[in-house]
Amino acid sequence: MSYEIPLLAMRMAATTLLLIAIWNIWTFRITPKFCAPFAFLFNISGIIFLTLGIKHEIFDLIRGGGIILFVSYILIISFIIDNFLKERSERKDND
Repeated sequence: MSYEIPLLAMRMAATTLLLIAIWNIWTFRITPKFCAPFAFLFNISGIIFLTLGIKHEIFDLIRGGGIILFVSYILIISFIIDNFLKERSERKDND
């Protein structure tokens, strides 16, 4: 079965979203709200590609799944940090 086209599409989507998120964080100092659902999607698809690559011993699937997982974790960490800093600043304003 051919996994190259879905893997390429997911890698391109993950890379594009990561670049958009980095630009948005650099410019506006906040992670976009749409990163959380895409991080969930990239996490699941990355795990699927990684397990298929390990099962069928296809190195490109393993590497592609790892990249997609990496992007999803970066987006999740950025979103969590933004929420933490937002709550901390709201607590300071209330005190």
